Amino acid sequence: MNELNKNLTSQEKELVINLLNNEILQMARGIEFRQDKKEVMEKLKSYTDLLDKIN
Repeated sequence: MNELNKNLTSQEKELVINLLNNEILQMARGIEFRQDKKEVMEKLKSYTDLLDKIN
């Protein structure tokens, strides 16, 4: 991940962060009604972990 961070410009990094945040928001909407809630929660966790590494 450090290698990726080094190679991204600040603009590219901001774009990746925005895309991840948008994906997280989309997945979180209506999660209480989903049958695959556990899998979605795991994906959300992995996306938030990735955001932490990027920041």
